[in-house]
Amino acid sequence: DEHGIKMVDFTLQEEWERAKVDKENGRTALHIVKEESDHLTVIAAHERTDIEVTDNMRQHDDSIMEDENF
Repeated sequence: DEHGIKMVDFTLQEEWERAKVDKENGRTALHIVKEESDHLTVIAAHERTDIEVTDNMRQHDDSIMEDENF
């Protein structure tokens, strides 16, 4: 409904602003792409912290996130 849409848009905008500040400070855990419209597209994949993550594991996750058919 309209209220839900407003709440999601507000939250995404806040995260967009936070992500910009994080990026300026060298921290990047959340990738957000600003589209030409007023809406945001979120690409979020957080690295596991319970195990040692290898480069192969990162590549696998990145391949999934970059797949346009995902």
